[in-house]
Amino acid sequence: MNQINISVIIPIYNVEFYLEECLNSVLQQDYNDYEVICVNDASTDGSEIILLNYAKKYEKIKTVNHKRNKGLSSARNTGLKNAVGKYIVFIDSDDMIVENTLTELYNMAESTNVDIIYFNMINFYEDAETSKKIYEDLKLYEEYTGIYSGKELFCLQMDKHQVNIQAVRKFIRKDFLMENEIKFYDGILHEDVLFSFYCAMNAKRVININKEYYMRRLREGSITHIHDFKRAQSLFVVMIQILAYWSTHIFTMRENQAIEHYFQNIYNDYKRYKSWFGSEKDKLEFGGYAEKTIYSMLHGSFIYNRIMLHESQLKKISKFKNVIVFGAGAASMDVLNILQERNIKVNVIAVSDTLNNPKLLCGIKVDSIDHIMYDIRETIVVIGVTVKYHAEIQRKLKQLGYDNIIVPVEIT
Repeated sequence: MNQINISVIIPIYNVEFYLEECLNSVLQQDYNDYEVICVNDASTDGSEIILLNYAKKYEKIKTVNHKRNKGLSSARNTGLKNAVGKYIVFIDSDDMIVENTLTELYNMAESTNVDIIYFNMINFYEDAETSKKIYEDLKLYEEYTGIYSGKELFCLQMDKHQVNIQAVRKFIRKDFLMENEIKFYDGILHEDVLFSFYCAMNAKRVININKEYYMRRLREGSITHIHDFKRAQSLFVVMIQILAYWSTHIFTMRENQAIEHYFQNIYNDYKRYKSWFGSEKDKLEFGGYAEKTIYSMLHGSFIYNRIMLHESQLKKISKFKNVIVFGAGAASMDVLNILQERNIKVNVIAVSDTLNNPKLLCGIKVDSIDHIMYDIRETIVVIGVTVKYHAEIQRKLKQLGYDNIIVPVEIT
């Protein structure tokens, strides 16, 4: 199948009063090279009939039907699987896009060669009694001119609490999503929070346009206005996933601080929903121990270095061809962060026992110290374990012939 330029993905569930307006806003675009992937998530109202009529009339509309309701995340993922466009746009089925949106975003993406274009949106509120629409412009987002990496823009926006978390406010190169295996987490609410985090952490080139291309309808029956305990459960899942990603990748101190603030905001929402809607019968599906662990991390020194390397140690490390970090725990993460700040490459993570350690840490191979075969004269080992194990590790390293060993200072 030949690739087209844009795939517009619209998940649909029980929106018979708004679906035509949504579809018309796309079909009336002055751009032509696009497809509309409509995923009917087992609607029980008249949405399916409306969709079938539009599909017969407009060849650009392609329909996919779920046999049972799977939720927004799953519907969007189905859309992604069926999309053939170079770029992806998500639209919720009760919302709209403004005129010229597709033309302008496509031209910008092509001229800048970016992975993602971020843009603004308009909220509009609908009074059920009078059907009067009141439009409110979201002017909260500043102009961030230029091309950034996703992490750079994430940090700049976190400084002002303006991170763009809505999937519908992004124009995304599909290959970027496929290359980084980014999709929506099935079965949860707040799926945009996690999806947008992955996008920001992986994008090499992004731009932010301070223009409102998207029109979001705020209504009582929408998912946005549903408040129940599933919101707390969903945010708990999001936190676990972010922690897993955070702990297995290396970030600069500035990036760590931005991620901490992002995480703290999620955590605050989680506790609020849990206290508002939780009861004795509502138990987190994932148990209480993980929740306590997250809490202790947030109130401890999770992202800040618990150890330090002196300048003289860093200069010595930089002179060696091979750099080994011994240990695959929290202390080794601190070592990796410090070395990454100085652009010092780590060749391998060494451990005594590979069975109970990951195969990769921050993308670096984890291997048994007994199996590493570097020339010892060109190799230096930085110990990345807590202080109570320092002496034991030093003895083992010396027995193996390592003379160049760096022992960090532990901060108390």
